[in-house]
Amino acid sequence: MQKVRDVMSSPVHVLQPDETVQEAAHWMKMLDIGWLPVCTGDRPTGALTDRDIALRVLAERRVPRDARVADVMHPGLVCIREDQSLLQAAEEMSRHRIRRLPVVGRSGRLVGIVSLGTLVRNLDPRTSHLMIPAILRPPDPA
Repeated sequence: MQKVRDVMSSPVHVLQPDETVQEAAHWMKMLDIGWLPVCTGDRPTGALTDRDIALRVLAERRVPRDARVADVMHPGLVCIREDQSLLQAAEEMSRHRIRRLPVVGRSGRLVGIVSLGTLVRNLDPRTSHLMIPAILRPPDPA
């Protein structure tokens, strides 16, 4: 069975909590992505999305060069260990309805990212056919 470490993207660009939102947006543009993990040192502590920037900074008329990542990020992350299987990654994504999983080593240090696209390319099509609808389902209303 294929392990997460075999297909994860690495190295990963990360944000530090004290970086500005303007710096974060710059990296998202340069890397052509809309999501970045936030780490304190090399430990994942949250994530920032382009949607967070739009809703928590721009829509609130905050100044991106003054706003800090720590103030607008989603704290906490669902992570997976690099020695777990792709099926376990798909189950975690399905359970939490997320499209990216930070990958950590045994020490808890961020070592990579596994995405929904990576799972689709590497899982048996019958398995991904069952998992993808659950991952993409909108969250239940609060």
